[in-house]
Amino acid sequence: MRNSTQHPPDLAAVLAEFAQLMVDDRTPKQILERLGQYSTELLPVDGIGVLLRTPEGGLEAVSANTEAGAVVEKAEAELAEGPCTDAMVMGEQIAVRDLEQARDRWPRFVPRALDSGIRAIHALPLTARGERLGSVDLVATAVLDLTAAQLATAQLLADVTVAYLVSTRAFEEKSTLARQLQGALDSRIIIEQAKGKLSERRGTTITEAFELLRRHARSNGIKLHDVAGAVVRGDLQL
Repeated sequence: MRNSTQHPPDLAAVLAEFAQLMVDDRTPKQILERLGQYSTELLPVDGIGVLLRTPEGGLEAVSANTEAGAVVEKAEAELAEGPCTDAMVMGEQIAVRDLEQARDRWPRFVPRALDSGIRAIHALPLTARGERLGSVDLVATAVLDLTAAQLATAQLLADVTVAYLVSTRAFEEKSTLARQLQGALDSRIIIEQAKGKLSERRGTTITEAFELLRRHARSNGIKLHDVAGAVVRGDLQL
């Protein structure tokens, strides 16, 4: 939490620095760590934690910048209840100024959060194009009300982080697809070379040469690409 005697950091400067970090090709882990740093610099909170949705629909704790925050995130992921869980499921901000007043809502989570020293939590959804990716917990060790402006600042930082995570995921997916397509193309080229070599050596048609390759692959439990490669290299005579 920022000391009240310190000059408050400028939001525009923080966003500019945040954007530069993304241009510098930082890892998602590093970006999430900076999200925690900037949030505690700009807001009167003691820490943050981030949970991301798993393929099964649950939540996984991926980042926390305080020990208490880490305990809270792990508890939410384990119990599948709490402000962060509700923020992700409902797609909206969940403000809990005093966890003591929320025991009935989250009977298993609240005692563990209080035992870790956390008294207030404000949870923000992480969404992109309607997809709910996870949520962010802003935690405080004392009862805390965040103003609408402070919540807007927190959501802005979260949204910038989501944009980076989504673009990184899209890039990785495109790179994977490109590698798959290149692999398929390379395989097709080798098969065509093998068909031509067999056709010329045996005096058969291209179709007959391909059938010969395919029969050998099936009868020996070998991939067609591997059979073709062996023929092209001269390791296999058919």
